[in-house]
Amino acid sequence: MSARIDRLSETDKRVLQAAAVIGKEVPFPLLVQIADVSEEELREALDHLQSLEFLYETSLFPELKYTFRHALVQEVSYGSLLGNRRTGLHRAIVDTQEATGSEQSLEFLDQIAHHGYRGELWNKATLYSRLAGKAAIENAALSEAVNYFEHSFKSLKRMDPGTETGELEIDTRFDTRAALIPLGQIEKAKGHLQTALAKAVELEDLKRQGLANCFLCNTYWELGEQDQAIEAGLLAQEIGKQLVDDKILNSAQRYLARAYQAVGDYPLAIKYFAESLPNHGEVSPSHILIRAFLLICRGEIGEFDEAVTYGMETVELAAATDNIIAHSAALSALGRVYVRRGEFEKAVPLLEDALSRAEVAGIALLYPFTAAPLGAAYARLNRLDDALDMLEQSIEKAVAMNRMVDASLWRYWQAQAFLLSGDVVAAKQAAERGLAFSITYKERGNQAGLLRLLGDIQTLTENSDPVATETNYGLVPY
Repeated sequence: MSARIDRLSETDKRVLQAAAVIGKEVPFPLLVQIADVSEEELREALDHLQSLEFLYETSLFPELKYTFRHALVQEVSYGSLLGNRRTGLHRAIVDTQEATGSEQSLEFLDQIAHHGYRGELWNKATLYSRLAGKAAIENAALSEAVNYFEHSFKSLKRMDPGTETGELEIDTRFDTRAALIPLGQIEKAKGHLQTALAKAVELEDLKRQGLANCFLCNTYWELGEQDQAIEAGLLAQEIGKQLVDDKILNSAQRYLARAYQAVGDYPLAIKYFAESLPNHGEVSPSHILIRAFLLICRGEIGEFDEAVTYGMETVELAAATDNIIAHSAALSALGRVYVRRGEFEKAVPLLEDALSRAEVAGIALLYPFTAAPLGAAYARLNRLDDALDMLEQSIEKAVAMNRMVDASLWRYWQAQAFLLSGDVVAAKQAAERGLAFSITYKERGNQAGLLRLLGDIQTLTENSDPVATETNYGLVPY
């Protein structure tokens, strides 16, 4: 192949090499701009290259495009370029795309980031890789987003160090966390945020310190580390007040609300959730998530009618956002309220829909949040094999992600399922594990339910211990 390319005329070879730099798909308008030959020479060269079966035409509309006959042709042609010319062609592509590209699609951003990196335009490679990552998040392509952010970090390291690069590093770590958390890579997200916070302190950047603490509050909540979550959230809240920054204040409130919900302080959680809701404007995915947690809290304190009405509105709003995470979370939250209310037939279709959406999108974080209440509903509808399997998977996946928030609740529902199946010993073991989790992670609302359940189980054992039963009921922390 190398010998065949060497035998080409100088013009044919230049055109083939320029096409190889563009990529497998070669738009004619772009090739015109970078090939460094006249349009007439270019068309003659393309005709000749097609006759030799190096390239072939793939489309005429909306623009003329060519592609390589074999991947090896592109690979060898690209490899035959000297370094300076190869770098120059990549840079020319970036300049042309920036000048002519009006769209900001993921495909466009991916291409310009790639050529920026190959052209050693580190600032542009950093910028467009980050933009591609954010676009991938919008498309729920979370693993792709992480890859783009990693490429952004690689380019960032090649830039001259300074305040600008420090701020870019922090912001890109924030973006990376937004992709890692839904994928269930919570510890990695925590590492990025702790590094971001240290960098913000180094730069004396109070605003980014506030944002880092907001995001750490949420991440600690996911990990079940509620003391740290509340500490970070309160610090973020103070910074928000000091800077009069509504974005930081709002984020701090909604993340603090999750931590207060986890420790069983439902009134305070409801207060913070309600205060963090926007009063007007377009309904965003974050708006839907706040509503989802708020309706769960209302269900936990027995406000079922209000929670169901609010939940139905939330599901309708979520469907209009076309955001998979928000829609799945809204369906899960309403389903969970129905489980708490004992309306299991109503819970199942909502939770099955939510689980299907989360699985199709590959959003690992939502699995236990959705599958565990679905398992609880299955158990009450006498689908015990399905229930036990789904609950066990929920627990396993939560542990694998180290997502410990509500792990005690998943054990509570598992213990109930074992009890309904007649396996009192397994039910007691699951409830005791759940109780241990609730104490370790300070989930006092779940602790109350587990103590009550252990009291019920104790009355069913063959050698029931009335003192132990009374102790369990007496310890319920109302």
